[in-house]
Amino acid sequence: MAKRAVENQKPFSERSPLLFLAIVTAVALIPFLNKAFTMDDPLFLWAAQHIVDDPGDPYGFNLNWYGRTQTMGFVMQNPPLTSYALALASEIVGWGEGALHFAFAFFAFAAVAGTWSLARGMTERPLLAAVLTLAMPFFLVSATNVMSDVPMVACFVWALALWRRGIEENREWMLWLAALLAGAAGLFKYFGIAAVPLMLVYAVMRRKVPYHLVLPVAMIGLYELATHAISGAAQYVAVERTNPGAKTLLMLSFMGGGAIALLFFAPLLVRRRWWWIPVAVLAAAIAIVAINGTLSVQFTLFVAVGLGVFVLAALNVRRDADSILLLLWIVGTAVFAAYVNWTVNARSLLPMIPAVAILIARHVQASRNAILTATAATAAVSLLVGFADMQYANAQRDAAKQLMNHYAGDGHRMWFEGHWGFQYYMQRAGAVPFGFDETLHGKDLLVTPSTNTLLLHDVQRPPHHVIETLQIPLGVPAATVSNPMKAAFYSDYMGPLPYVFGTPPPETYTVRRLGR
Repeated sequence: MAKRAVENQKPFSERSPLLFLAIVTAVALIPFLNKAFTMDDPLFLWAAQHIVDDPGDPYGFNLNWYGRTQTMGFVMQNPPLTSYALALASEIVGWGEGALHFAFAFFAFAAVAGTWSLARGMTERPLLAAVLTLAMPFFLVSATNVMSDVPMVACFVWALALWRRGIEENREWMLWLAALLAGAAGLFKYFGIAAVPLMLVYAVMRRKVPYHLVLPVAMIGLYELATHAISGAAQYVAVERTNPGAKTLLMLSFMGGGAIALLFFAPLLVRRRWWWIPVAVLAAAIAIVAINGTLSVQFTLFVAVGLGVFVLAALNVRRDADSILLLLWIVGTAVFAAYVNWTVNARSLLPMIPAVAILIARHVQASRNAILTATAATAAVSLLVGFADMQYANAQRDAAKQLMNHYAGDGHRMWFEGHWGFQYYMQRAGAVPFGFDETLHGKDLLVTPSTNTLLLHDVQRPPHHVIETLQIPLGVPAATVSNPMKAAFYSDYMGPLPYVFGTPPPETYTVRRLGR
């Protein structure tokens, strides 16, 4: 009776941690259920729709995504497990935005719960690590899309959590399940296989023979033998890059924006005698940014937080497997994002977010109110960024609806430039993606969005005259995708910051009638 009384005195979050995390995840994602499909969402959706008709050939169709018709196998540089999950979800809930976002919230909860499970053996504050993972911008925004990133992270963290616990408790079934999940992570997104070297190092440090890791290697190897998809992906990322110094600076900026919680928790992590560490980190960031000639307050702040992540991971290192695991997890993800991936972006750095959250939870020593305040500040930034991303996505859907309702019945073909979510909604309404080798007919219509990819210059377009310019205002004071603001959540090609604060200009859609 006394034990039960003590349990009942604990807060709800400690008595039912998984239920608490499920509720928090639901509350965080409900505002984004009706978010329009955006960026690479259409690729996963089109593959899923094809899977419903032909489950054995997920990429057996052609599409125009890079300005000309190509095979889906070339365009889609990700394995197909995400599209199979979407196909399965669609059989239950349909193809609507709200329905599929609701279904994919399962992966967000799984990633948050997996972080909690992994953190239980690493910190006395595992719930804080889980909540911080959810509250950080890269995770929250990614969880409002239907791409492969969050499903991969969910399998990734559960693989590490079960592997660690299996070694601790000498449970073979946990080790095999962890190995299976590591393979699944790689089949959601290739980076997921990076869980295997982390598991290998951890096992060696704990003097455990890691023969179970043959399973994920075999899974990825068999997929490669059957499809040669990994070889194609390797050729795809072998693109021209800027110099390593510039990529390093971009990586630090994106890391800082993604792990913004460290900015708010820094005063709660630093001991009095170590006050000089954050001062030195900030001074180093200012010097680095000044040398590169790109001084701005937000950019400098993000670079400082990015440097702080590495400093915290290094200061955390002890002669134990857990600290080495966290260090290698963060460094490995950063190296991949900066020097291997075709672009520095939030999606490539997302896998390190649970590790950063665990590091913060391991070292924070403050009152409950101080921790709640820092967590709330992190969540506030993330929600602002999330709503900014949603407003850009919804603008594309709204523009496609308005334009097609107005022009689709005039008897002329409707062409459009750009891709991403705009292509999904324009194509669904009957418009045709413009190709570099297309033959256009006189008086056809061509729509050009202001913020998109593969847009032609006026000198490259056929003879035309502008008949309308549709503007859709963006009211949220932040941007994740904006050329004028240099906001580049999905690719550093658009700018040096994953998100930017300030009111973005309206999204503009120019309608041209072809012919002289």
